[in-house]
Amino acid sequence: QSLFRLNFFVILICIVLRNEYMLYYICPMHTAFTLLVWLALRIYKNGNKHIFPIFIKIIATLTCTYCIYDIPMVFSLAFRWQPLKSLLAFHDPLHPEFTDELHEWHFRSGLDRFVWIIGMATAALLPCAEKVTEALDKLNATYSKLFRLVAFIILLLAVMIIPWIQFVFLQDKFSYNTIHPYTSWIPITAYIILRNLLPSLRTYYLSFFAFLGRITLETYILQFHVWMRTTGLNGSPKSLMILLPGGDDATYWLNFAFVSALYIFLSYRVFQLTVDLKDTLVPTETNILYRRSAIAFLVLIFFYLIGRSALALSALSTAAHSTPSLSEVMAADSPAAAYHLVSSATAVGNS
Repeated sequence: QSLFRLNFFVILICIVLRNEYMLYYICPMHTAFTLLVWLALRIYKNGNKHIFPIFIKIIATLTCTYCIYDIPMVFSLAFRWQPLKSLLAFHDPLHPEFTDELHEWHFRSGLDRFVWIIGMATAALLPCAEKVTEALDKLNATYSKLFRLVAFIILLLAVMIIPWIQFVFLQDKFSYNTIHPYTSWIPITAYIILRNLLPSLRTYYLSFFAFLGRITLETYILQFHVWMRTTGLNGSPKSLMILLPGGDDATYWLNFAFVSALYIFLSYRVFQLTVDLKDTLVPTETNILYRRSAIAFLVLIFFYLIGRSALALSALSTAAHSTPSLSEVMAADSPAAAYHLVSSATAVGNS
């Protein structure tokens, strides 16, 4: 059901607007990471309740991920096969210098290539973390002990965060991108620990942020088409959508408020529709789910083959119509002109 939620709306958008899947890179990236988590936990699933098998799985997934992204040949073996390559390909109209179709996938997914493993490790350590928080809660009666322990934990976190800010966060963009995959877990882990350190910190939250968190997928996708304007086909959002034109500041802020309200409303409606369709179309019973998944996979393969056949027929038709007749070749002004006529037609046919 999570995979349906991740991909239903974005695939519909890609079909309607003819954008590439990788334009909305969060969706393929989260899909891949979800499948990798499932695969890692599916292998020897009886060991998932014990710390040593989980430790071995984490080391194995870290090693495999490093090899895939840091060894070009392994990356090619993992992703440069059809139809996966076409699915992950991206042609950026603003950066034609990137001739490698998988550059965007390598860059975007590579930035967070280890974070899904950190998430797996965090989930595995959750029982231990719960015991620690329960022990801290029992110290509420003895404030001096609690204060000393909390101060010690905050000091340890400061020892982690201050070097990260100095040597990672304050780097220039390109230097930061290089080390981000190996250090992104530091601020995330520090925030999780601080957020759950005391009962008062765990109890209170902002309802509006919780609401936005539920529709974050829809707000991510609709920012391209409702909240902001893109540069065209396969284009990225660059400026605020203008529905209330005007040049003064008052009109700008009025347009900002109107577009933002419409954007949040539509995101919430799409969220509701996607959840309803997910519950209707994707069953929780394993046997029915496998059967429907197999049917959906065969349907996708069928339409993929239909699409490839249509492209091939279109190319043959173009070549046939562009082939010069014998009379046209004979009527050419010179041998060079006749050669150019035939070679042009051959080039069209080859393309």
